[in-house]
Amino acid sequence: MIIFILLFSTFAIYFLQSKLYAKYWNYGLQVFVEFPNTPMVEGETGMLKEVISNHKLLPLTILDVKFSCSKYITFINGEVASISDRCYKHDVFSLLSYQKITRSLPFQCVKRGYYEIEQVHLISHDLLLSKNFVSKQTQHTNLYVYPKPVDTTTISILFQKIMGELISKRFLLEDPFEFSGVRDYTPSDPINKINWSASARSANLMVNTNRSTTSQHVAILLNLEHIGVLTYEQLQEESIRIASSLCEMLIKEGISVSLITNGCDCFTKNPSFIPLGNGKSTLQQILEHLARIQLSLPMSSFSSLLENGQYFNKDSNTYYILISTLQNEELIHSFTTLLQKSSYGCWIVPKYSHIPQTIETNNRYHVFPWEVTTNES
Repeated sequence: MIIFILLFSTFAIYFLQSKLYAKYWNYGLQVFVEFPNTPMVEGETGMLKEVISNHKLLPLTILDVKFSCSKYITFINGEVASISDRCYKHDVFSLLSYQKITRSLPFQCVKRGYYEIEQVHLISHDLLLSKNFVSKQTQHTNLYVYPKPVDTTTISILFQKIMGELISKRFLLEDPFEFSGVRDYTPSDPINKINWSASARSANLMVNTNRSTTSQHVAILLNLEHIGVLTYEQLQEESIRIASSLCEMLIKEGISVSLITNGCDCFTKNPSFIPLGNGKSTLQQILEHLARIQLSLPMSSFSSLLENGQYFNKDSNTYYILISTLQNEELIHSFTTLLQKSSYGCWIVPKYSHIPQTIETNNRYHVFPWEVTTNES
């Protein structure tokens, strides 16, 4: 009789807990996975927050939490993850009644991009581990990873050359409200331009010099086309970094910038175009679009974009910066035609040492080779 009661009790407990867990195991169970709420730069490290809450009386002795994200988000410091086409993260928790667990998972952004975690998969068991229960929860977390800045020394030299051309070719009319500096007085200078304070300090007559503040426009033209059948992703990524760095430096100088690229946005699947603008909001918009470029999407000819008049204003003072490894005759013709109609500019050529430079500086644009050290085998 005692054995029968024990067997009956055991079966009743098994049956009851099995039914309870089958119905209520994920009741009050909440899982939140959250990226940092500010953009990051490729190469930086951050913390992914993982919060698991069990708002019920039933404990969960084992809870498997699984989610996936881009393979370019790599977990560090012993955080185990399986990496193939994506990074698959798997964590095991044990939650008591009404318990909340918060973890911070360190990770590194290997590559620029726009990354999302859209759902988590949950697997748990009853108390006797005899049955498995599976569900999933939707997540709403994303992360922008901006292109990293390029080599400071190289970009600074290039930037100074560009600024020199902007100043020498565009600031032709003086603006009396924009002070530039002082210089020695000449008999042709009007008396009202004399800077009496500077004259007193130097013991010589000095006059104010002014510069124009109008038409400070730069258009960044980012071409990510392949060279024939060859694909150099490293050169494409370096081109994106150059565009990002130049936009940031120009906007800091108060110069309005626009961007056009045949690299397609991962949202719209179309080429990106950022109209002329200035300030932090324009820079943020540019950086977000550069982060969202997906190189695997089909890409249109950049020559056709240059010939499409809707992307360009008719301001003859716009300075065009073309960033392109490709140097074919069609692109040379399209860029030259654009400058003949509108303005002047420069051509930056990101290249490996074995890629020949087939274009030369002319009276319309300067050519700046940008050597990249290959990491390909």
